[in-house]
Amino acid sequence: MEAIATEQVTSVSLAPTMLAMLLDHPERGGFDLSSLRNVSYGAAAMPLDLLHRVLAEWPAVGLSQGYGMTELSGQCGLPVTRGPPTPVSCEPGLLTAAGKAGRR
Repeated sequence: MEAIATEQVTSVSLAPTMLAMLLDHPERGGFDLSSLRNVSYGAAAMPLDLLHRVLAEWPAVGLSQGYGMTELSGQCGLPVTRGPPTPVSCEPGLLTAAGKAGRR
């Protein structure tokens, strides 16, 4: 949080556990995190309740979920979003989906 505030970091990539630790940190309010524009997450499934907390805390921050594996050079799939972030109001199953369904 100190690095985000001091360096005015705009994009970070964190595991869901790291996002939870950030939101639960007792001194979080003492850091200016307003420079954040994009948060990508991966390494584990994003719990729906945590996703809602992140959206409530940073409504103007774009979120993207990455997929990949260490053997394949980290993230190999990162959904692309266009335009500003928009409020999420859809089925919980869609919020935790891995992306668009492929064609067979």
